[in-house]
Amino acid sequence: MWKMRSVLIAIPLLIVSSVVYADNGSTSPPKRNVFAKVHGEFDKGPIPRFQASAIYPPSLEAKGVQGAAVVSFTIGLDGKVSNIAVGNATDAEFASAAVAAAKRDSFIPAQKGGAPVICTMDLLFTFPGPFVVGGSKH
Repeated sequence: MWKMRSVLIAIPLLIVSSVVYADNGSTSPPKRNVFAKVHGEFDKGPIPRFQASAIYPPSLEAKGVQGAAVVSFTIGLDGKVSNIAVGNATDAEFASAAVAAAKRDSFIPAQKGGAPVICTMDLLFTFPGPFVVGGSKH
């Protein structure tokens, strides 16, 4: 019997090119720090093809609210994301932002014996709050 594998993947460096900044032209640092855990039976885990950035909810960003959201989803044989569900979130707006980002993600699917296989992924999105330099928010 094949042993179930779980792989912890840190993705922040893979998404640098897809960072979304605040709509007001802010020079804030990237708002998406993501960590993923993949579940399934595979030899080779899924590889991010495109990782969308979650947009920091403006109402929470304005208040300096920090938080996180975990979303779970299926990565299909074609690498598309489906069955997205919120596992946990510190605020409903963070959950919505994480779901919206996950809907845009795509992957090279996991493989077992050289063939694509379905797997599931849990993504943790963190929203760290405003970046403070010299006492002023950026």
